[in-house]
Amino acid sequence: MFAGLISALNDLNINVLFFLNQFNSGTMVFVSYIVYLFIIAVLFLSYKKGGKYFLLNLFWAGVLYVFVEGMKQVSNIARPHFSIASLTILSDVSSSMSFPSRHAVFAFFLLCIIPSLIEKRKDAKYIYFTAALAAVFISLSRTILGVHYPSDVLAGAAIGYIFGKMALLFGPDSFSFNYRELKRQIIHFSLGIFILFIMLNFTRAESIVFGFFLMASCLAVEFVYNRKIFPLHLLVNEVKRKKESPVAGALYFLIGSMISLIIFPKTIALICILLLAVGDSFATVFGTHFKTRKLSFPPDKSIGGTVACFLFNFIALLLFFAYNKIYGMKIVLFLFLCALIGTMAELAEIKVKGRRINDNITLPIISGIFVWGIYLLFGFA
Repeated sequence: MFAGLISALNDLNINVLFFLNQFNSGTMVFVSYIVYLFIIAVLFLSYKKGGKYFLLNLFWAGVLYVFVEGMKQVSNIARPHFSIASLTILSDVSSSMSFPSRHAVFAFFLLCIIPSLIEKRKDAKYIYFTAALAAVFISLSRTILGVHYPSDVLAGAAIGYIFGKMALLFGPDSFSFNYRELKRQIIHFSLGIFILFIMLNFTRAESIVFGFFLMASCLAVEFVYNRKIFPLHLLVNEVKRKKESPVAGALYFLIGSMISLIIFPKTIALICILLLAVGDSFATVFGTHFKTRKLSFPPDKSIGGTVACFLFNFIALLLFFAYNKIYGMKIVLFLFLCALIGTMAELAEIKVKGRRINDNITLPIISGIFVWGIYLLFGFA
């Protein structure tokens, strides 16, 4: 039954493609290029609104571009004109992958953020209506030109609009800079990437030995710090939280990483450590720097931090698997679920005798259990 549904949807996808492709013309090529004028117009409106709006929207456009490229590489679906010779193609087209449509993604992302830039203008309704028409026609033009399946365009529109809603959570007015926390999370992220590099280039046993060496190094740093043998304390105090051991974060990170590497297969451990390095760091950075509504549970987490955790988890996993040339739509779904699991694990609070266990330990273990289960369920073993 499920296979029959997939086959029917695929037939519909191709039939709609052929129907729209019959309207191919030079006009559609022009309509497709309007997306670049759309981008320039929104950046101009952002600049007119204020420098912070311009920088933030430019940042999110860059993040979205990276996300789409990662999605294209991992999904690994060729454009329709490579497999359907009877399509009408007017000009040379990109050889990049088909899913999702980058034009549709950006058109609907821009459509989503425009209201925040024109809310006080008298002609706001007319501008938004024009933008909505542009987004729809830009997206349709990609299928009419025969360079994208309708499913690419629909998925791209949904991704762009959802991404735009995410970006709107992080408004300039809610921003407050926290240099100490930013430095802490850069160290946290860098440590995770370094451990991943070791795991990818050495055997499992060698990685574990190296991990214990790093843990011993942390203890040595704390010894030197407490006795002020060198002016190390001057540097550590720049990133150390109050009432916290100077190496607590790094030590807990290494403990969680080593536990996951010991009890899980190496592939699962790699995913868990990536989720710990990326998700936890970005959740803290965005949760600290942007004041968004707090979650009811756990009380110290925010909606903005949670959204950032999921988004950057997903992007990091896509880039990681694309780099290692692991492709397929089944992989995209798997990575989506892994990012979701990592986000839920980041929210989890586990207490023993009323004392909360550090999330640098719990996150990779909780993630590992569920990621391993999905890994087996998908038949990757």
